[in-house]
Amino acid sequence: MGLLAIATILCGCVDQNKEAGGAEKEVKVGVILDQTGDLGPIGEKMLKAAELAKDELDGKEIDGKKIKVILIERDSQTQPDAAVKAFNDLVNLEGVKIIVGPMTSSETLAIANLANAKKVVVISPSATLAKISSKEVDPNNFIFRTVGSDALQGRALADLATNLGFKKIVILAINNDYGLGMAEEIEKNFKGEAKTIPYNPNAADYKAEIQQIKEYNPDAVILVGYVESATKLLKDARIAGIKAQWLSSEGIADKAMFKDPEVAEYMVGMIGTRPYSPKDTETYKKFAEAYKAKFGFEPGLFCDTTYDATKLAILAVAKAESYDGEAIKKALYEVSKDYIGASGKKTFDENGDVPQDYEIWKVVKVDGEYDIKVVGKWSEGQITWNE
Repeated sequence: MGLLAIATILCGCVDQNKEAGGAEKEVKVGVILDQTGDLGPIGEKMLKAAELAKDELDGKEIDGKKIKVILIERDSQTQPDAAVKAFNDLVNLEGVKIIVGPMTSSETLAIANLANAKKVVVISPSATLAKISSKEVDPNNFIFRTVGSDALQGRALADLATNLGFKKIVILAINNDYGLGMAEEIEKNFKGEAKTIPYNPNAADYKAEIQQIKEYNPDAVILVGYVESATKLLKDARIAGIKAQWLSSEGIADKAMFKDPEVAEYMVGMIGTRPYSPKDTETYKKFAEAYKAKFGFEPGLFCDTTYDATKLAILAVAKAESYDGEAIKKALYEVSKDYIGASGKKTFDENGDVPQDYEIWKVVKVDGEYDIKVVGKWSEGQITWNE
């Protein structure tokens, strides 16, 4: 079968199978996403993408058998401990053998050893820390992800800062595995002078960090963080009068940042990177149209990769010879080979990683409305600008 045909089938763009008679095959998939905490505003939309994927495949016939899809959802609260509890609930109480999520690198690291020990397949749609793919963290290859590694995004951000002519930067990084891991990759690849300042997402204010930025006097500040804490941080930076150019990774590349009008105005001109989604393709357009029709608003950050992770999970369980981790893992590799979904081609390599380009975004204000506009793309070390 051609790739285009497979893409159409897997994206749910047509009724790929008639309902069949006979016994149903139960397809049980756990979902661990942040519905509260620092990433709650993003996780709520991602969960809806998982539910859309479930609805599109539920009742269809896969490999000759009608499937009954069951999603069992848990909130990981943007906290590693909560992710571990959610994992244990799903595995020990619900008997789940495959999980979509968690969202963050810290949460994924927290459950990686458990997943390997218990042979539970995990597909994160948004955990990007480079070392997640290492043998130390994932010795038996049970951790997958439908988004690229920070080894690539750190390089992309460093290249972007260099391309824009900056010689001296501060990396203001959330003090967790994601933030510090990204900062390390940026420092490694940036051509000029760089200083990393970690910040505590639970701090009452960020005056100390802002003062360090002032003393260092950089050309630009690269913010690596999450929505709730980044909103507070940018508010403090605005009040303190930080004039340096702001850059950012994907963690705040979402309209949820515009809820506070002061922060939204301060962000105008901010530029950054996020995983590239082929939004001009038919598969993405069909996904976005279906999402908006069902929920009444546009999909947000990582909704496409969540949708694809959920579809891949469902297809793997449907194809697997038995409901156990080894069989599901084997089937997941197989179904990913020809999978082209909302976020593009998702063929897993031996480490459970996928190839990734990055789009370059910029916060703009048009007719009084704030928006995130795509202005360029990073691919294999090369930056191209849209205008």
